[in-house]
Amino acid sequence: MIEYLDRHSRRLIGAGKRRNGLYYFEDFSRVHVVGVSKKNDSMDTWHQRLGHPSETVMKWLDPVSGIQSSISNPCEICLRAKHARDIFPTSVSKTTRIFELVHCDVWGPYNTASSCGARSFLTIVDDFSRAVWVYLLVDKTEVFSMFMNFCAMVDRQFSQRIKMVRSDNGTEFNCLKDFFRTSGIIFQTSCVATPQQNGRVERKHRHILNVARALRFQAHLPIHFWGECVLTAAHLINLTPSAVLKHKTPFEILFQKPPDYKELRVFGCLCFAYNLRSSKDKFMSRSRKCVFVGYSFGKKGWKVYDLETHEYFTSRDVKFFEDQFPFATPLADDLEESSPMPIIDTWEYPSSTPPPTSSSEVALPPTSTQEASDMDPSLDSLPPDLGRGKRLKTPSVRLKDYETHTIIHESPFLAPPVSSRPSGTWPSSLGCGPSCCALFKGFSRTGYSFAF
Repeated sequence: MIEYLDRHSRRLIGAGKRRNGLYYFEDFSRVHVVGVSKKNDSMDTWHQRLGHPSETVMKWLDPVSGIQSSISNPCEICLRAKHARDIFPTSVSKTTRIFELVHCDVWGPYNTASSCGARSFLTIVDDFSRAVWVYLLVDKTEVFSMFMNFCAMVDRQFSQRIKMVRSDNGTEFNCLKDFFRTSGIIFQTSCVATPQQNGRVERKHRHILNVARALRFQAHLPIHFWGECVLTAAHLINLTPSAVLKHKTPFEILFQKPPDYKELRVFGCLCFAYNLRSSKDKFMSRSRKCVFVGYSFGKKGWKVYDLETHEYFTSRDVKFFEDQFPFATPLADDLEESSPMPIIDTWEYPSSTPPPTSSSEVALPPTSTQEASDMDPSLDSLPPDLGRGKRLKTPSVRLKDYETHTIIHESPFLAPPVSSRPSGTWPSSLGCGPSCCALFKGFSRTGYSFAF
């Protein structure tokens, strides 16, 4: 056997055999097979040499290199190193009537309790109408009673029977297995750590929380109102058209009639409810200042929260101000206007250089000590200032362009030693004008701090 190689790439370009003094070229494909069998390198060996590429990549290799195009045996190393989860296909099963399939899940517990003490809620979604029901739960053990109430409501109000219930592997649904078995309801659960199989209610949770957050941010409500936000969000979702329902609302699919929007109001707005107690006192206020926090189930009225008594109640005699939100934070401009005046330090001059004097400066009135003593008797017991000279003391020139509204006082117990004080610049607690004496009203009797 004679092989012909390329001079530069050393690639096999031909081969032949010598017969009767002549060289006969043979078919190149036969030469390729002979070369592979001569090297005795299997596909699995090349698969390991190249770092376990996929079978598709192995087919892309040049056949001239002598590598086969198919893996003979499944590679366990590839499964252990590169195994990924399968793609979740689009669901093709469709329900044909309401309550044929319902999806259930429990959200929570949340770290802050709602106004009713609930920390989680049960969500039930009808697969056909996409209608949602939300039940606030103080404890997850209430799932059994809440679901039994839901089944009774479906039976009595819609004359329907639930066929299938789908949920995750939450332990709160274990108490319902006996009920499902005796009622003939098929109970389906998702695989472990596979929430995609219960994705209908999982996505509905995201929808509910998105709307609930928007309602709370709009009204600037405290976090303990999250229960009212969730219940109102579920109510509004049932009244909102959906593209899945061909631009119809879940309410219309359930009741075969369009919803009525005339009773809707802006959530969290200011409202005034009629005061039923005003008949006992003719001079009592006729209304109660409240916040609108939702819609009452089973009553033709609005649920409101009294801002003074912190009481929840339902009323039909309510006047709304939908552009005002009582819990809204004040504007930044108002905060800046109410900020306190800065404290100006007036004793930063060294003792060796007295501050310059000016004829325009007005000396402090001599009666300031007496007036300050009359305002607060505790000032009479203050120890006299030590280490001061006899020279005339004048105010700092920095006070010429400013008006001081606050004073600084330190307790004698916390003051530095006399030797460390700058001579002639230590402020006198009694050397202030009459306008400053009112600030001594907040002085602590212990002599340690001011309390303005």
